[in-house]
Amino acid sequence: MSVHTRVTANLLATARYIAVANLAVFILSAQLGGGLFLLQTILAGVLLYLHVRVYFDQQLFIDLAYHHLTTEELDRSLNELDLQKTLGNRPLEERAQGALRLWKNAVYASGVQLILLFLQA
Repeated sequence: MSVHTRVTANLLATARYIAVANLAVFILSAQLGGGLFLLQTILAGVLLYLHVRVYFDQQLFIDLAYHHLTTEELDRSLNELDLQKTLGNRPLEERAQGALRLWKNAVYASGVQLILLFLQA
């Protein structure tokens, strides 16, 4: 379990570099202004949400990888904090797929952000 969770956590950690690029693109977009800047602002909010979620998942996978937390403890805590929609113990692979789906959504949204910037220029 720890190898799979460490690999997932390491991949999720790359989102910080994507976030820096997103910030740079947003700043460039602000300098250009125009009608597409409103879309850039909305997209920046979506990207911020995705990056916060990816970072949270990364920290959870680190805790799972180094056995600071079990999946049962994680589920119990997430349920008590109303952060998890479903009850039950999901397999680790399913959890990793969900986290990677968030990461991919951040990558795709970053692509949209770049396209908007090119259209803005």
